[in-house]
Amino acid sequence: MKKYLFIVFSIVIILFTSNSCLALSEEQKKDYGLLESAVTFSSDKVIGEYGDRIPNDFNGKKFLLLVKDKIPEDYYQALMKHQLDVTPKGSYYLLLIFESGQLVLFDYSCTPEVDGPVLLEPEKYDLDHLALYDTCRNNETELRSEESLLTISEAVWTSGIDNMKNPKQIYEETTSGVHQLYLWMRIRGQERALEVLDSQGKLPIQHLWIYSTGISQVDAGSPKPIDAIDLTVGKKDKLSKLRLEVKKRGFFDWRTWSMKKNITKGGWLVKLLYADGSPVLCDDKPCEYAIEVQ
Repeated sequence: MKKYLFIVFSIVIILFTSNSCLALSEEQKKDYGLLESAVTFSSDKVIGEYGDRIPNDFNGKKFLLLVKDKIPEDYYQALMKHQLDVTPKGSYYLLLIFESGQLVLFDYSCTPEVDGPVLLEPEKYDLDHLALYDTCRNNETELRSEESLLTISEAVWTSGIDNMKNPKQIYEETTSGVHQLYLWMRIRGQERALEVLDSQGKLPIQHLWIYSTGISQVDAGSPKPIDAIDLTVGKKDKLSKLRLEVKKRGFFDWRTWSMKKNITKGGWLVKLLYADGSPVLCDDKPCEYAIEVQ
């Protein structure tokens, strides 16, 4: 009986000692909370600097240099106390933070909160498979997939639009005697593409009108932006109509256009953009339409 009680007592002591070692003091919790805040605050600064184009050579050293004068000093010092490892992943990055060689926190930059507060809940995470917690990758893959469902089936320069929403006189890449100019197009897509693009803040789609004195200057990238015009595709008051069309046909086929009056001679270019300024792609290249008015 005494031997049994001794064994039980020994187990209790071991468990108590083990839990005491794992428990964080209030001071440690405070420091760790400061580190978490530094990570989330810093990610906003990195995104503000690079948007969704994180450089391939972005690393821990460059991370610290970028945020040094952009975050509170106590946040910066909290980061400096640790070893940082940054892995660029296209539109976002993975941040690993180590203390004495042990991973204490990881974070994928697209999420508003820290993804892996390892020190607080070590048993919760599979540190050998961090990709399991990469929701950024899933969102990016899904978005690219949905973007590919948007198709510009037709696009023409025209003098105007008739009552059937079709182009009137169609202009070639070079024209003359033009006083107003329309770019008309048909955009096809599926419901899921519509939902994802809307949730990502990419709607409505825009026509960015650009002008230069010659078409070659437009192509060379030295033009003057004139106007950014929201198309009906993706406007909040039109989404219900698009969804109704999708429900009936399984997809939407939307005729849309923008126009400019008082057209002067020179090179005109329209870029098709999402609301966040990123380009709509046509065969993996930005959708752009140029015409020279003589």
